[in-house]
Amino acid sequence: MTHMTDQELAHMLGKRTEEISALKKEDPQKYKLLLCGAVCYNLDLTEEDLELYAKQKQHATEHIR
Repeated sequence: MTHMTDQELAHMLGKRTEEISALKKEDPQKYKLLLCGAVCYNLDLTEEDLELYAKQKQHATEHIR
């Protein structure tokens, strides 16, 4: 699992760490979207990679049921 600190995310986005930490508390959904985008960027994932992952996850979930 990839882990990114608030400090790393802030640096990547050109923001202050305090701004990112505050965003995590004030708008967790937006924080998660920014974090997801940053992780995907760091891993060089494409939209196609994410779609494939979503399909595989859905298939696995259906198989479990």
